[in-house]
Amino acid sequence: RKSALVIFLALSTLIHILIYSLISYKTPWLMLAPWAHLCLLAGFSFDLQKAGKTEFPVYILLILCLAFQTYQSSQASGRFENNARNPYAYVPTSKNVETLSAWLSKLPLEDDAVVAVVGSQYWPLPWYLRDLENVGYWPDANTDLVSKPVVIVTQGFQTEARAQLESSHTEFPRSLRHNVAIHVYIANDIWELWINSED
Repeated sequence: RKSALVIFLALSTLIHILIYSLISYKTPWLMLAPWAHLCLLAGFSFDLQKAGKTEFPVYILLILCLAFQTYQSSQASGRFENNARNPYAYVPTSKNVETLSAWLSKLPLEDDAVVAVVGSQYWPLPWYLRDLENVGYWPDANTDLVSKPVVIVTQGFQTEARAQLESSHTEFPRSLRHNVAIHVYIANDIWELWINSED
């Protein structure tokens, strides 16, 4: 029945929006599913208007929604394009993270050497480090980092990691995304060996 379908679409739209609102890291295309449901609901509203089952002029609501969406789009793509208050801001990955795996693969690491990633908000590092065989992820710096030849530390954990690694590793600041810093620590002996091999 048509009424059951309308109820399903309305509930599905609300549930989708609720779930996506709870996700801290989101991309703009997540809204495509609830947006498609909203378009179908709009079609049903025009069907009701055509059948004379509602006295509310739907075209007025359409104009208001279109004006509001235009305003939101101009704000999201201009003033708030890279702002924490914009939940749909998509900030691309930094170029130096895209080349991180290739850079690390040039280091004279042993076959069983582990690349340690410390922190929580590290995505999309797993994607860019997928070519490395031994990558481990730790939620905090409360582990033995000194024994790891390569340590990648995300925001919020630099102080604890630096306290452990400042005398045994060389630190290289990088960026994950705009205004999102990460730090790469390479064991001093490995770094010196690689530097000398480059000469």
